[in-house]
Amino acid sequence: MHQFKSLILPFVVSLAFVMASYPLYSSAATITVGSVLAIKGGVITVPVSLSGSSGTPVAGAKFTITYNTQFLTYKNNIALPEIFIGINANVPGKLVLGNITTSFIPDGMFLNLVFDVAAVATTPQSSAVLLSIEEVVNPDGVAIPFQAVNGSVTAVKAGDCDQNGTTSIAEVQSSINAFLGLKPATSCIDYDANGTVAIGEVQKVINTFLGL
Repeated sequence: MHQFKSLILPFVVSLAFVMASYPLYSSAATITVGSVLAIKGGVITVPVSLSGSSGTPVAGAKFTITYNTQFLTYKNNIALPEIFIGINANVPGKLVLGNITTSFIPDGMFLNLVFDVAAVATTPQSSAVLLSIEEVVNPDGVAIPFQAVNGSVTAVKAGDCDQNGTTSIAEVQSSINAFLGLKPATSCIDYDANGTVAIGEVQKVINTFLGL
């Protein structure tokens, strides 16, 4: 028995060393289109993020994003990150995107897509932003498992952050606090999607509260 243990122990140690030499790819890469609120008639930034790259190194992807052109208009004057190639922004309702790097892409924000939002008749009103992935590859150019998560844009009245169809006095106060820098700008207040709240945007919230 002692002799068996003396033989098996070096084998176990060697096996553990070999296994440690290879990464454990425990999860598929996931590309996610965010679900966001937008002010009707305003501008919205839709984030596209990557997760799972720590388990499965990602270096490139090819995918298509489709959207309702009666609800959203892609602002193709917005520059995409340099790693993105082959963008087709000339087909309304469809964005064909691809990217490639020489090293792995970390988890986090993949890119931002900027849209004009229609001045819809009723609010809240939502529309899907659909993601179709053709391929995701690792730094060696080998295809790897992936998942796609769709998103949506919901148009609301200015300040209607709780999506109940009206703007309350508390939401007016919230917009003032965002203007003063006491809280972050949110997309249900930030009409032009520039990351800050201007006095004119606060006025839009006040006018909505007043029913103007």
